[in-house]
Amino acid sequence: MKQPGAEGNAGEPIILQSQTWTFKATKESYAKLNGSSFEVGMGHHRDQHSCADAGIEVKNVQRLKVSVERVGNPSYYDISSFAGFIVDYHTRKGYTKRVALSVGVYSNKRNVTTPIWGKATRPDQFESLGEKTQYNLDLRKWAPAGWDGQVWFVVSLQNTGSNTTLKARVEWLGQTTAANK
Repeated sequence: MKQPGAEGNAGEPIILQSQTWTFKATKESYAKLNGSSFEVGMGHHRDQHSCADAGIEVKNVQRLKVSVERVGNPSYYDISSFAGFIVDYHTRKGYTKRVALSVGVYSNKRNVTTPIWGKATRPDQFESLGEKTQYNLDLRKWAPAGWDGQVWFVVSLQNTGSNTTLKARVEWLGQTTAANK
């Protein structure tokens, strides 16, 4: 895995940048990134309304393994409630598709436009991955035509209740070659 600004071998994943964002009205929510480890949390806020996103923009990726730990009991409060991943797909026209991959809590009526980078719109597609501790994701499954292997991958938590946290560790897997198909 190459770090920002590094030129990698053909097909090797390259991290372009990373971002974190929290809903400023609640000082207790937080988003952390450390390498390929993500942590987002609602903190000890007296009500359920808050949001935290941590994301990495990466190119030359098609598949990834994600290990997940949930802390607390993420609960559904309203149509904005969400625990999971947001994937924004890049094509030659820019970021053209956003997919919300739930790991437990979501509504397909969710109209939130966070995270504020990538496509920065309401998700185009919603998928439930179920509540597991590990996911093997083939990003080609939800990719639009013309996808160039670049994505924003975001761990997101919103309106899931006080003291709820979502932790994820990602292993980026590059472009599929004839040797590993």
